[in-house]
Amino acid sequence: MADPATASPPADPLPGTGTPPVGDPPSPTGEPPVGDPPSVTAIPPADPPADPPADPTWLDSAPDDWREVLAGEDTARLNHLKRVSTFSQLVDNYFSAQDKIRSGQIEAAALPTEDSTDEEWAEFRETQGIPTSAKDYTVELADGVVLGDEDQEVLDVVYPVAHELNLSVETVSKLTNAMLEGQAQQFHQMEIQQEAYRKEALTQLHSAWKGDYEVNVNLITGTILNSLPEAVREEFAHATLADGRKVFNSPEVMIAMAEWARTINPSATVVANNANPMQAITSEIAEMEKRMRDDSAGWHRDTDANTRYMQLIDARDKMKSQV
Repeated sequence: MADPATASPPADPLPGTGTPPVGDPPSPTGEPPVGDPPSVTAIPPADPPADPPADPTWLDSAPDDWREVLAGEDTARLNHLKRVSTFSQLVDNYFSAQDKIRSGQIEAAALPTEDSTDEEWAEFRETQGIPTSAKDYTVELADGVVLGDEDQEVLDVVYPVAHELNLSVETVSKLTNAMLEGQAQQFHQMEIQQEAYRKEALTQLHSAWKGDYEVNVNLITGTILNSLPEAVREEFAHATLADGRKVFNSPEVMIAMAEWARTINPSATVVANNANPMQAITSEIAEMEKRMRDDSAGWHRDTDANTRYMQLIDARDKMKSQV
């Protein structure tokens, strides 16, 4: 039996037998490996770039007094807004309240009774947007709507009733805007109708007066309208009859005023704007009568001169009858 200590090493395995060689594998370059391979220090990845700052929103630029701006002159609204810290909270409160109203969680506030205290009435009115007293109503008008003095007089009568009925400022504002809109529509319709009256009168007066239209209009203006005190002249010019037609858009009234003017001032149609109309008329009549004597044939052929002569005679006789 062989001694294991002195036994010969086994023969190298044959190629292709799958038995691995003993010891370190040879270097690919053919050189034996020398010591441990050098260690490699890992470099950590760089931090990603920071996100750019977000663009400021309109909320960021809101003024510090945004509550005062939103409330305007409404002290009650301002007091409510002072309880809100941010715009976001204001929006959240609004939608939360709307959701509760739609779901029925919030019911209409009960109207205080005659036994309620002043504090209960004050709290009720504040929560409902009702002013403390009737004189504290301040309506919010729509864009372009103006409250005239006459409108304000009407509202001064309405406010006490609105306060008695516990109507909010918002409700009274809506009613006021509706009233003013109705008035504006009514006025517009009246203007359209008035223009129709004017065209109708113009047609009838041109037909009745023919070539004397301008003369008669000037006669009415100079003799009738301008004779009135200046304080009432404009009011008379726009005065209306029972049917809404202006006086100067009535053919019947205009024809009558033309006759009045001719009676009051007979010379106006023949020697207008003359400081001494009787003298002017008398002088012109004398010249025409001289022509009758000197050129009888030519005078009788001149129809315009004959017409003028008769107008002068008529004006002279009417002026004499007034003396």
